[in-house]
Amino acid sequence: MPLIFIFFKKGGEQKMKKISLLLVALLFVFAISTSTLADTSSSGNQAVDTNLVPALEMTAPSATTLSNLTVGTNSDLGLGNLVVSSNAPYTIKYHVDKTHMTKYAGTDYTTATALINVMSLMGGDASYATVSTTDQNLKTDCGVENGASFPIAAKQVVDYADKALASGVYHLVITYTAVQN
Repeated sequence: MPLIFIFFKKGGEQKMKKISLLLVALLFVFAISTSTLADTSSSGNQAVDTNLVPALEMTAPSATTLSNLTVGTNSDLGLGNLVVSSNAPYTIKYHVDKTHMTKYAGTDYTTATALINVMSLMGGDASYATVSTTDQNLKTDCGVENGASFPIAAKQVVDYADKALASGVYHLVITYTAVQN
């Protein structure tokens, strides 16, 4: 007689029920653990929204590099380069979120692939009235070679309204989206 039957014969149906329940519980735990594993490939400031074009990347200077600059009416303050790492042409739009403009507290801000978290800009309290809050074309139908870039300047995202901004350091939340043409 096979050993398995001898084992169950001695212990009766109780052992069989216990072992069956244990097997079911183990299968349940295994199913839960494999189905709920988090995708940790996008963590920290490297988060990627797959609804956006993942080839779009922004490189901007640290906020501390802007801390001693004064932005005048006709100044052109460079914020970094938008890098398109694909040969395909894009229509690129940006949106400046005025409501999330907060005073810079000394932290270095970094960027994420396909999405700008924050960028820094000189400005005083008066700058709240001068920040553009509408989507605008940054550059339309920009067919570029792989790895090419074009500059982004402060006056592309801020309306200076004929006056220099008061001293003080602020950062802006600027969202970029790219649509492949």
